[in-house]
Amino acid sequence: MTRGTPSLTPADIERLIARAEADLVGLMLRRAREAGPPPDPSDPADPARCLQIWLAALRSVRAPPPAARTPPEGRGPPCRMPRAPPP
Repeated sequence: MTRGTPSLTPADIERLIARAEADLVGLMLRRAREAGPPPDPSDPADPARCLQIWLAALRSVRAPPPAARTPPEGRGPPCRMPRAPPP
């Protein structure tokens, strides 16, 4: 990675996702063992919620945007014109 403009390879992103998922599972298991009221899901300082948001961001980077996806070979975009009435 160059300084100032970090770029992650797909393998880097997959490693980050795997680590965050493992950390999230650990947090959820620890919460299940602890007694007390459940955390407020809207709390911005909630570590599990922060990890969920971070995971969603990583997954969106991993997936190509809808416009970049190409249709299967031999198929173009769907026709949106109505059919002519039968004779």
